[in-house]
Amino acid sequence: YGIIMPHYSLSIIRGRGIDDTAMQHLLKRYSPTQLLFVDGWIGKGAILKELEKTQKEFWNISRTTAEFLYNLVVDSKSKSVIEVGTSNGYSGIWLGKALKKTGGKLTTIEFYDKRLDIAKENFAKCGVADIIDTKKGDAATILEYLPEDFEVDFAFIDANKAQYIKFFHLIAPHLKVGGYIACDNVLSHAAKVQTFIDDINANPDYENVVLPLPAGLSLAKKLK
Repeated sequence: YGIIMPHYSLSIIRGRGIDDTAMQHLLKRYSPTQLLFVDGWIGKGAILKELEKTQKEFWNISRTTAEFLYNLVVDSKSKSVIEVGTSNGYSGIWLGKALKKTGGKLTTIEFYDKRLDIAKENFAKCGVADIIDTKKGDAATILEYLPEDFEVDFAFIDANKAQYIKFFHLIAPHLKVGGYIACDNVLSHAAKVQTFIDDINANPDYENVVLPLPAGLSLAKKLK
């Protein structure tokens, strides 16, 4: 896939003038990834920790998966990312922070008004609202009517599992060669997504793997 997942570098954090004693204190409570959210630092990390308490209620991805996606977006230098399934904005915050580093933008789609309102508040609190375009409605319909020239470097799907195959085929025309499409819950909801997995595995334009991250994450790269 041409992606090497790096060890988290503390050099960025130390470059902000934090001495070693303070650094050790911070690392007892927060991971280096949390500390890399330097726009308010601990405040942003605290928001993420609070959102993680409601992971099951809002069907959010795990922190491990979130950190993986963050690094993948940064390392692949993705600039145009689309997300199907905003929920309360947890995954969108991670994608947004990655896009702050690459200079990109996120388009995220959510069906439920209440969840989207919560997500917008969380995006604002975490300093990523300015690079996120939120769309409310049926994801398949919104994807179907994307402008023909709408290009995607990276797509993340975490919504109705039975519709993964439909989402994939609607996103595929917009996904650049070399781009990625990642789908969560492919192990936890294996039966519901099997048609999609079979379809993308048989597609010669894509190379797909299923990663043993919590709930299972399929990751496909567009080859041609």
